[in-house]
Amino acid sequence: MMFGVAPGASLAHAPPTSTSDVKQIPIPAMPWQVTGNHWLSLPCIHPASGSLYALGVLHRGARAALEFAGSADFLEGRGAPLLRPTIAVNGVARVLDSLELAWERALGWIPTFTCSVDGLLVRGTLFAPHGRDADLAGLIRDGLLGGTAQHDRARFEIRRGAQNGFP
Repeated sequence: MMFGVAPGASLAHAPPTSTSDVKQIPIPAMPWQVTGNHWLSLPCIHPASGSLYALGVLHRGARAALEFAGSADFLEGRGAPLLRPTIAVNGVARVLDSLELAWERALGWIPTFTCSVDGLLVRGTLFAPHGRDADLAGLIRDGLLGGTAQHDRARFEIRRGAQNGFP
């Protein structure tokens, strides 16, 4: 049997599929940033915070696609994310939710944001590399900080969901 068609049967004689046979899922109201590769999908990067709310992965052992989310309300952008970027300047941590992120697509497909916090320029990227040499599934979160000597103790961190005192 190939593609669910019995030997000798034809797709031309299959009954038509009506729209009532297909579960309709509405398009989310959240304008998610989306990226991925052959093995990993990052479909829910929050546009206001850069947080990752869900990811999907192909699992060869389970012969299935698996989806992980930080909460049941991830499609609406509510609840705890899986990963949340933060900026720590001189020992004071700030989540990006309170900042205005400007998004662009580097090289036409890599979601990249830029923002400013306390005079410090922040550039962040989250993507799943692909190409000839991308034999392993994985994602990259990269942060670049630029500022002056007053920001000598600044760092870009990725924290898991609701841990480390952040809601």
